[in-house]
Amino acid sequence: MEKEVLVWPFGKKNPRPPYKGDEDESRPCWKKKSIFFELEYWKFLPVRHCLDVMHIEKNVCDSLLGTLLNVPGKTKDGIKARLDLVEMGIRTELAPNLDGQKKTRLPLASWNLTLDEKKSVCGCFYCMKVPQNYSSNVHNLVSMDDLRLNGMKSHDCHVLMQQLLPVALRAVLDKPVRVAVIRLCLFFTEICSKSFEVSKLPKIQSDIVETLCLLEKYFPPSFFDIMVHLTIHLVREIELCGPVFYRWMFPFERYMKVCKGYVRNRARPEGCIAENYIAEEAVEFLAERLLSDKTIGIPKQRSKDCRRTSGAKISSIYGGEFKQAHLCVLQNTEEFSSYFLEHMEYLKATFPTFKKNKKWLKDEQNKTFADWVKKRVEEQLMIPENNISETVRWIAAGPCHEVAKFSSYIVDGVQFYTKLLDDVRACQNSGVYLEADTMVVATARDKNPKVCKLSFYGVVDEIWEMDYTRFMFPLFKCDWAESSKGVKVQAFPEETECKLALGSTDHFVALATFCTNDDPSTVCHGYAMGDDKLRVSIHTAIEEKALIPFPVGDEIKTVKQAMGSWVMWPKNLIIYNENKKKASGKVRPKRKCQQHNESEDDKFDFQQLHHLDLPATVKKLCQWGEEGFVVRDSICFYKEEDVFGHRAKSYLMGSDVMRLAKLTPASGGLIVVYMM
Repeated sequence: MEKEVLVWPFGKKNPRPPYKGDEDESRPCWKKKSIFFELEYWKFLPVRHCLDVMHIEKNVCDSLLGTLLNVPGKTKDGIKARLDLVEMGIRTELAPNLDGQKKTRLPLASWNLTLDEKKSVCGCFYCMKVPQNYSSNVHNLVSMDDLRLNGMKSHDCHVLMQQLLPVALRAVLDKPVRVAVIRLCLFFTEICSKSFEVSKLPKIQSDIVETLCLLEKYFPPSFFDIMVHLTIHLVREIELCGPVFYRWMFPFERYMKVCKGYVRNRARPEGCIAENYIAEEAVEFLAERLLSDKTIGIPKQRSKDCRRTSGAKISSIYGGEFKQAHLCVLQNTEEFSSYFLEHMEYLKATFPTFKKNKKWLKDEQNKTFADWVKKRVEEQLMIPENNISETVRWIAAGPCHEVAKFSSYIVDGVQFYTKLLDDVRACQNSGVYLEADTMVVATARDKNPKVCKLSFYGVVDEIWEMDYTRFMFPLFKCDWAESSKGVKVQAFPEETECKLALGSTDHFVALATFCTNDDPSTVCHGYAMGDDKLRVSIHTAIEEKALIPFPVGDEIKTVKQAMGSWVMWPKNLIIYNENKKKASGKVRPKRKCQQHNESEDDKFDFQQLHHLDLPATVKKLCQWGEEGFVVRDSICFYKEEDVFGHRAKSYLMGSDVMRLAKLTPASGGLIVVYMM
């Protein structure tokens, strides 16, 4: 213990001596060690200090958005980061061009967004609306001029990281990079839940390890600072300390805002806070303990407040809409459940020929139940000793035809707006979701429908208040999205391999892919495509300095600069290769990545590795794959558990094992093990 706890002389009064280069490599990199390590029991504590999830999430979100949007001062990418890659001998194709122009010094990497993609992401945030009291107005955080997000607080990063960022990134970045970022967002969503299944925590831990391995394949090493590393230890603290919302800093930060409001004399802020805190505690004690019988703690149930929050417009409603609204009230009132069963038996006895036709019986019940239950309740009221409740008596009699319509209403403590009012407000409170037992039929002639739970999504068109003399029931008239036609699926073009020429069809300058189903009205970098041009994505440059036909300002002029971006190309200079078509999928600019052509030396041969001094882990891997690679070039295996609900399958290539043993660059599909 004495050897472990050293005396550190450095501090404000004793600054560190200047760094002497290689001669000073052995000196410690830390300048301070906590005094708590001098306690004898300190090293035995399983959790010496709690990690604050709020600040970890905020810092990771700032680093991620700063790197993707290339925000000055917050991005982890730059000339120094690229020079680090050169010094480490990895990703040499991303080496900076120090002699080039400022815009072309850094080659486009897998984590970089193009100008159009930055506009797409920032435009998505700019147009987002969230419900009232959900978060701050995201619209105010976006600067479309600078293409960045400004002034984000901790809760803004919390909402962006867990809910909004995966939506904004759905149409940008390469799919592997996008999946890795979304997996990181899903991890924070998982650990911030209010309840956990302890059996699933090891699975969450393995997922975050694999997620960081994926991020290491696509992001620069400078991205992985201490905050990104701390995500590895969050699951362990949940196992030992419980859910994070008991420990994170959100309530303390909010209370600091309250304490700042106590300050009246800025010369004596501590005294003002202490004086006002004591006075507030005394008043709350008298109000809550002496004048009220409510106990202190979490409320047992949420607010059931139901009230109007706007002026009313009276309308006379008759016909089918009025009957449907009255039927909705009857179906959602528990006292009428026995009447529905009695009415169904009445229909079966009255119409025996339709006894087995469930669809006809349900339609007939919806048409006749309101009139039948009104007569039935009147008959029961004629009996002197009846047990009809006031609710059943007044609702069965029917509502008034004069209906009050509102543009906003609070139901069970939740604010709702109509779509018309929602369009002129900064927040969105018109969306509704309903999960209901629905009768589903295969065709119009199907007589035996199935009852199952279906999800419905819609917007509030009108808010009615049905008047039953002694009761008022708010109803939402909604426009529902049709599940088969109302859901818009983003269509992605099909890309086909081709060769690009300049001057004549014999002068090839690049290999690229083009979209076979692009609309002629599409505009790319300000150029209208028309009928004589196509949108192409260059992935291999034959002549890097060749000028492209349609340059994009000073940013993209040559074939080398066009790699990773969509550019226009004349149709008569595109040589199609119909035999090489890629599967239909999302198309995006190609980032620079390492290309490997398998040679004879890459094929797995364990005999070549005997003379090498391999680490024990690599030697074990080679011995394990020796038998499998004799029969085939790869080994396919399934992982023990699913990754976020999907079955995960991996391939181990023999050539990758050879490259790993020889310390040569490996392909992107190689399995990476994160050492903790």
